[in-house]
Amino acid sequence: PVNELLTAALRVGSGERGVKVSVARQDELGALSHGFNTMVENLDKTTLSRNALDTILSSLQDMLVVADPEGAILRVNPAAEKILNRTSQQLRGRRVQEFIDGLLVDGTGALLETQPPDVTLRRADGTVISALQSISAIRRKDGSTESVIFTLRDVTERNKAERALSRLGRILDESPNEIYMFDAQTLRFTMVNASARRNLGYTMDELKEMTPLDLKHNYTREEFERIIQPLNNEDQ
Repeated sequence: PVNELLTAALRVGSGERGVKVSVARQDELGALSHGFNTMVENLDKTTLSRNALDTILSSLQDMLVVADPEGAILRVNPAAEKILNRTSQQLRGRRVQEFIDGLLVDGTGALLETQPPDVTLRRADGTVISALQSISAIRRKDGSTESVIFTLRDVTERNKAERALSRLGRILDESPNEIYMFDAQTLRFTMVNASARRNLGYTMDELKEMTPLDLKHNYTREEFERIIQPLNNEDQ
């Protein structure tokens, strides 16, 4: 949906009329798509303005970089300026490969349309951030690539949180104490550490199909749910 909207916006910015995007969502992106279509209708009735493109690009929280097929940057949105810590004037004309590590090119130096989703971005101060990217191409009528759109989302904090959870998982799994975690709704085990698995003689795959009631036969489900009810209370 984002790439469809961006492609349409760039087509409008280049002077094409009658551009429409599908509106099949009820979230902010759907509202933005609806607003885009309304704006294009109004522009078709009057004079097409480059402000149409600027409005779309400025509203996006994700980074947007538009480059030519060789990677020379044509324009960026405010989110890209902020995250890369460079102005659009500083970025325009420079190769996107200077700021996005690991991009793939062909023998002529042109960017390949298929690129790795996980990339590293280099900021002006030398620091790096992790990003998730998607790429789409704008094509001419003859099928050749006119420009390439990079949509990038900063996932640095998400990756840090995932690594922290991974470390916590290792600590729990290596604990000499038996540790059991289960889903509050289904009661199926989601994590049973190594000590508990050795004691029970089950694999983790087997335990994921089981609940505490399969190990404690003297409880009914109703009795067990009463016991764990305090754990489900948010104020306790």
